[in-house]
Amino acid sequence: MPAPTEPLAPLRRALAARLPPDTLLEDPEQIAPYLIDHRRLYHGAALAVALPRTVEEVAMILAFCNERGIGVVPRVATPVTAGARRRTAPGASWCSGCDA
Repeated sequence: MPAPTEPLAPLRRALAARLPPDTLLEDPEQIAPYLIDHRRLYHGAALAVALPRTVEEVAMILAFCNERGIGVVPRVATPVTAGARRRTAPGASWCSGCDA
């Protein structure tokens, strides 16, 4: 979990409050597998990993991030784009994954 004094913690709490439980991963150990490509050559970085289950959740996450200038890296099945993320706000980049 993020430290209480971390400046971006309020953003994570705000997003987590809009999603069902267990949809937003914040623990670095849970996030780690989503931040490396399938060949283990590229490593990314993210503040959290969102695991939306519906189209509505995807739309809400993207709107939330867009309004705040937070970069999003889509992930489907394998994290082939883990090394491709681009920061749009200082220190702000989240990964959105879907293993379904």
